[in-house]
Formats: sequence, structure tokens, C-alpha cells
Amino acid sequence: MEFTFDTIYGVKAVTVMSKALRKTLRREKTLKRDILQIVLCIACYLLPFLPPGREFSWDIMTITSFFLATFTLLMIIFYDLINGITAQYTVDERLKRNVTVFYDCWYTSTTEYETKQWMYGNHKITAEMGNYFVFIFDEYTAYVYDKRTLTGGTEEEFRKFIIDKTGREIVKLK
Repeated sequence: MEFTFDTIYGVKAVTVMSKALRKTLRREKTLKRDILQIVLCIACYLLPFLPPGREFSWDIMTITSFFLATFTLLMIIFYDLINGITAQYTVDERLKRNVTVFYDCWYTSTTEYETKQWMYGNHKITAEMGNYFVFIFDEYTAYVYDKRTLTGGTEEEFRKFIIDKTGREIVKLK
């Protein structure tokens, strides 16, 4: 049985990839970063009120402090989307379309630039999020496969196929 995905690495696909990495292998690092950033935001919001007894005024320090805190909070909230948008400017156009064919013993990923052959089990985690399957190799490397372009079988057949080939369950992410 052969399964084929024709995935375009656009903003949505890269955002899902970033989110999957953040929720799996980068989980601990992300939690530490977010806690530190929230503490920084609180400090920035409180800075204009220090020292105690100081009269509040809208000066350059207050505006800068509120701006930095708000900017940092927005970066925490929209982290994955920011990654998806910035990737549009860093990924070579020849690599944005990826056709992957899953064979019985291996799978191949083909871009305009190259074709790579992969063995099952090389990736650490198989995840599923929204319209994508995500193969996570390490903290910085993952590939997404758009379910909407799946040919050669159903999503359920592909899930069973991948579980059989890798010996690992698929992690469902929200």
C-alpha cells in the first residue's frame, strides 16, 4: 500500500509544525521561557509605580515599559504564528512544496530541489494536529503532512500503517 501527501509549507503548515515542536520536545524549555517572560511583563507593568509613593505619570519610561510588556505578551500568545509568518521569508521557494510517498519499507520526500529517502522510526514522535500529521525528529526538525491531500487510503488506514511501521502511538495535539 502506498500513501501520498502533497504538502505546501505555507503559514498554516509551519505554524502547526512550530506548535507541535513546542508542545512535545520543547515543552520544558518553552515553559521556562514563558514563565520568565511573564515575570518580565509583570515587572514592566509595575515599573512605573516604583518606588512606592511615587506619583504615576505618563512619561517616556512608563510608555516604554507598558509597550515592552504588551509586546512580550503578544509574542507569547502568537509565538507559533510568528514562526509561521517569518518562515515564509526564510524557506527557499523550491522547498515549499513537498510530495511524500510512504512505501512498505521506507518513504520518500520530494521537493523541487531534492529527493530524500527515510526509514521508518527515524523520527522521535508522530503527532497529529488539525489537518496535519507531524513527524518530529528533534527539537528543531519536523515535517508536516497535509491530511487533505492524502491519496492511497484513508486517514485511519494511514494512522494504523504508521503505528505498525514505527511501533509508536500517534500523539494527538490541540
